[in-house]
Amino acid sequence: MRLRRGSAGLLLGAVLAGCAVPGCAAAPPAPPPSPLADVRGTPPADPVEVCTNGVVHWAEVDLAGGQDYGDYQQRALSARQDRLRAQIVRDGRAAGGFTGEQVRTRARAGCEVLLAADPGPSGY
Repeated sequence: MRLRRGSAGLLLGAVLAGCAVPGCAAAPPAPPPSPLADVRGTPPADPVEVCTNGVVHWAEVDLAGGQDYGDYQQRALSARQDRLRAQIVRDGRAAGGFTGEQVRTRARAGCEVLLAADPGPSGY
């Protein structure tokens, strides 16, 4: 089938004109949401809870006879938190062991005292 010269021009013009319609040309995709989008609306973590969780974790590892993970910095604890952890471990061993709840109760009480004395994120 042969198109006459004028018909081919009309066909090409119709195709090109059709892309002038809004929405024909694809708009660039929207960027993906930032990974921080979910975090921005999240309230900051409670410092006492953060301290408690770290001390509890490492005190329980030590009381269970777990691997020695090195100094407090390798455990992501401050020196104050590490002293608290060591005291809980000493007390637990002297008592013949602590339950998880006993470790948590002692860690939380100790972290409350530490943060009341110095709420800063001091490593010492």
